[in-house]
Amino acid sequence: MKRLKSVPKQWRSNGEAMAKHQDVILREKLIDIMPDYARAINESFSNVESIRLLGMNQAAVSTPCQTP
Repeated sequence: MKRLKSVPKQWRSNGEAMAKHQDVILREKLIDIMPDYARAINESFSNVESIRLLGMNQAAVSTPCQTP
């Protein structure tokens, strides 16, 4: 396999742009996967009948889950 002695100019500019805008790129990717992530969370709670919240010095509260 032939090794490059120098990085092509276009690759360098792409790398610099990615480094400069890394936070924006990550936010866009997170926004893109949000619907799939929310769907997966919803599916994991589909078999839950009720949720019991326990607090310090408070009685347990049981709330039935509503299905759409």
